[in-house]
Formats: sequence, C-alpha cells, structure tokens
Amino acid sequence: MLNSTTKKIIIEIENNFDLFEKYLYSPTLIKDFKKFLLNYRGMKVLDIPQSYNRDQLAKQTAENIVNFFINIFAKTGLAEHSEEEILNILNEVEESVNLSLYYWFGLSDRNYQFRTLIHFFELEGIGSVFLTKNKHDFAVSLSEDGIRFGLASSDHEPKYMPVSKVCELEKFTEKTTERKLFARIRTIQREICLLIDDWEHLNSILAVEYGRTFQDFQNLRSKKAEEEHLQVVNKMNSRRDTLATWCLQSFCDFQEWFERISLAKDFSDDIRLELEAASSLLLSGLQKIFLPASVSRHRYCESVPNLLERYALSRVRLNNNDVSSRLLLQACMSAQGKPFDETLFDFIEKKPFEWTFSFDPSSAIKSFSWSYSRELHLVLSSIYGVCCFKKTLPNSIDANFLSDIATTIQMPETFPPDLNPMRKIFENKIDLLDKNIQKTIQYLLNFLETNVKVTKNTKELCQFIKTNLQPAQETLNGSLS
Repeated sequence: MLNSTTKKIIIEIENNFDLFEKYLYSPTLIKDFKKFLLNYRGMKVLDIPQSYNRDQLAKQTAENIVNFFINIFAKTGLAEHSEEEILNILNEVEESVNLSLYYWFGLSDRNYQFRTLIHFFELEGIGSVFLTKNKHDFAVSLSEDGIRFGLASSDHEPKYMPVSKVCELEKFTEKTTERKLFARIRTIQREICLLIDDWEHLNSILAVEYGRTFQDFQNLRSKKAEEEHLQVVNKMNSRRDTLATWCLQSFCDFQEWFERISLAKDFSDDIRLELEAASSLLLSGLQKIFLPASVSRHRYCESVPNLLERYALSRVRLNNNDVSSRLLLQACMSAQGKPFDETLFDFIEKKPFEWTFSFDPSSAIKSFSWSYSRELHLVLSSIYGVCCFKKTLPNSIDANFLSDIATTIQMPETFPPDLNPMRKIFENKIDLLDKNIQKTIQYLLNFLETNVKVTKNTKELCQFIKTNLQPAQETLNGSLS
C-alpha cells in the first residue's frame, strides 16, 4: 500500500509536469530576468530590482508550486496513511522530485536552474502546511537546494535520490551485449563528470558565501555580522555532509557495478579500457570529496565514512594488494570505531612490485584523523610513509612526498576545536610496543636517514617527522628500562 501510494504520486507529478514546468518558467515573464540570468552565478543576489509585478508574480509562483504538490497529495489519498507512513512516502517523493530538478534547466541554459527561480523571486523558506494529523503538521517548503516535504518543524537539507538509480545498473549484466555495455559505461562516465561538476560548483558557492560573511564580521565586529556568519558556517557544514553523502551513494553503486562486471567474464579490450577510465573518473571524484576535510578541516557526519568503507571494500575485493584502498578502508573503519586490520603490516615486508598505489591515500587518512586515537593515526601515517619510500627506491624520495608524510602526521592537531559536543571520537586501542608497529616506525626512521636528498627544506621535514615519532620510541625505551 505504501509503495502503491508513492507510485501514484510520482505518476501524477509526471503526468502534470508540463504545468509544473510552466511555474518554473515564471521568471521569464519579468523583463529584467534575462539581464539577471546573464550575471547570475548560483548565489543569492543582494540588489535584485524590485517592482510590483515581480513581487506579485513571486507570491503567485510560490503558491502555485506549493499547491501543485498539495493537490496531488490530496488526490492520491496521502492523508489516509499513518504519520510514519506519510513521512516515508514524502521522503521518497522528495528524493524523486529533487532528482528531477537536478536534471532540469530552462531556456537551454544550465545557469537557469530551480535555485535560479528561488533567488530571483527570493522564495527561500516559503511553504505551507497541508495536513495536520494527531497534532503533527506536514508541509511543503521551498529552498535554494530543492523542495522539502515532511514535518513543518523540520528544516532538513532537501534530499535527492542517487543519480545511479537513473542509470538502471541492475539491467546491465555480464549477459548484456558489449555494444550496450559500452554505451552504458559512457553514460556512467558522463554522470560522474556531472556529479563532480555539481560538487565543485556548489562548494565554490559555499566558499564565496563564507568569505563574504567572514569579511563582514572581521570589518564590522557586530553581533548581527557574527550571527550571519555563524548561520553560513552551519549551512556550509550541513550542506557539505548532505552533498558528500548524496555523491557517495552513487559512487558506491557505480563502483560495485564495475566490480560485478569486471569479475563476471572476459570482455574485449575496449570494454576493459572503458571500465578503467570510468574507475579513474570515480577516483578523481573521490579525491574531491576529501578536500573539505583534508584542506578546510571539515568534520564529516557518520554516513560519509560508512559509505567510503563500502566503496573501499569493493576496490579491495578487486585487488587485495591495493595499498591505497586498504589504507582508505582502514581510515574509514577506524572512524567508526572498528578494529585495526593487522594484515596492513604485511606491505611493510613486501617488495614494491607486489602491491600498488592506485591513488594518494593521504587525503583519506587526513580527513578522519580527528576521529580516532593519536596512536592509531601515527601507525596509519607510518605505514603510508614507509610505502611512499618503498615506491621510490632505489632513488631518494621526492620532497613533495616527504611533505605529504609530514602533513599527514601533523593533521589531527590542525583541526579546530569541535563545536559539536555530541560527536564521537574513538579511542582505538593500539599498543605502541607491538613488534609490527615498532618495526614499521624503525623502517620509516631508517628511510629518513638513508633515502632523502638533504636540503634545508627536507632536513626540516625529516626533523618534524622524527619528533612526531618520538612517543612511540619513548614508549619502547620506557619498557626496556
């Protein structure tokens, strides 16, 4: 019954989408809109020309869009369900509607999106309660990031269905002809590129808003400027969590599909090369996800390491000797309080040609370094450091790699104080006296002495790394004495 009502609502929306799209095109009725669109960059505009016609049309457009969904909910019998069922149905509808809005743009101009309408008419937060049941109010509200359906008291980030669902991956198996498979892989590559583009665009908008309010606060030092800046910071943190979760849901689906296809049977070189290209695109997207954490010191919510673990597990199943994926997997598991995988120490003894670095795993270690014990972070950083040195043998390590090792070790102390007292930090049990740990650290110390081309810069970096390894050495010296 629940699934049936959701389908009825979605079918009604599809059947009446022309009317909904007419409302989305309402700004074109204002002569100043084309000029607005030329200069629009996805952010709120502070000096929109005011007019009676624009204000009236804005009010009418908001009412039309909200009532469009309210009428469909009434027609399909949504009110007949329990409160829990209504919330579940509205959640599914919200994901579907917002995914449609993700793909929609007007006038053949990708600059004209749903958020363009919200900003031009200044409709952020406008909505209406459409149902009260057992003292629970259900509402539709508009946001620059999409449309919200749910409890009137909720101010949640608009939810989106993963893009991967549009690709219908389950219909493409090892039995699919290579021609169709090739076309589907190309479609996935396009979707990954669009996701990466959207991620970068939306994060750049957040960064600009942050910079503007921070500058205002620095200049004015007023209570109002401080409150506005904190509001933007909270919005930025919440939006980053939502965006990362949404992107990673598709990344995981794509990666697991690559895994299934790759392991299913022998395909032609063309298919193999396309799968490799798509996998590389996915890795580039993954590195973008790490940037807010590894560069801007954002602490991701719980869903992000959980999804990254799923992604890493798929890569490890394809290649258990991929050190990058293994370190990513361990960092994400540690961020959830899961045990340390001691088989990681095996790579310290293996020859460099027996394992691979498929991508730079330092960003993953940095991103979650705040979430587990300092001792565990030291162990992960040391394994990473030894692997970096072993991959450069017999040559001296590149100064950039040496800098990466140093900044990875340093990362936990660079995170600012956490404003969320409820966020959990796992005190993972690590015995620094463990022979594998001591051996790994000793390897790293030896490499610092023998495989670094000495310059003023590298000398300072080596000293910094050695200083940070001292706790492990002091623990060993204390036990021996």
